[in-house]
Amino acid sequence: MLSSAALKDVRTIQAEVDKALSLVFRSAIRTVGASRTDSGVHAQGQVCHFEAPPTWANSNSRLDPEAALRRLRLTLPKAILALELSLAPQNFHSRLSAVRKRYSYRLSTTSLVMPFDARRCWLCGDLNLEAMQEAIGAMSGRQIDYSAFSAGENDPNYHGSVVKVVELSMQVTGRERILILAVSERFLYKMVRRIVGGLVEVGKGRVAASSLAAADRRQIPTAPPEGLTLEEVAYPFALQRGVEVDSTG
Repeated sequence: MLSSAALKDVRTIQAEVDKALSLVFRSAIRTVGASRTDSGVHAQGQVCHFEAPPTWANSNSRLDPEAALRRLRLTLPKAILALELSLAPQNFHSRLSAVRKRYSYRLSTTSLVMPFDARRCWLCGDLNLEAMQEAIGAMSGRQIDYSAFSAGENDPNYHGSVVKVVELSMQVTGRERILILAVSERFLYKMVRRIVGGLVEVGKGRVAASSLAAADRRQIPTAPPEGLTLEEVAYPFALQRGVEVDSTG
């Protein structure tokens, strides 16, 4: 999957969504995403917000998100699916209003995978799952300084504090398939991929399970992007469809 960031002369998810929305609303639209996704990372639960033009209203001064959603789905490339189109509360911000984000990361302990699956997981060989589970137990739900699990400078306004509480879990989803889940309010830059990279180092016996939380930055590799998926962005309220609005501003 392409990066969600809008880059000049590069085809991106955000640029395609902005272009489609601009056609639907017949006005220049610029979206703001809830989470940045690097090239190669997938998203099944991305949320973005934008300001619709005040002229987008019918005679009853009501927006029609259902009709706009149908048009948007017809306009978007087949690689992108719009699941919902809702009217947001006043001052809603897709990133700053979020209270929780959930990511998943898929691992495979075998090199024999179907080509389509290979684009959505990390083929990392044999792993000591008990050691990885021990490391997860030592980190999950605890307040930890995750600065060593970041791959660059962090913006407090975007990433929040480096001290975070992350709910971590690991599931064996099939023969030689592993799913790691990470849930938190916000994540640092490439933080989930580096948590997974650290867990794989534990599974390979190169880092002790008991010391991963306090590991040195140089001990923690960044897992490849292909295995990572943004699954959900949660808010403290339900977004509404078809509510009455004042189209005069």
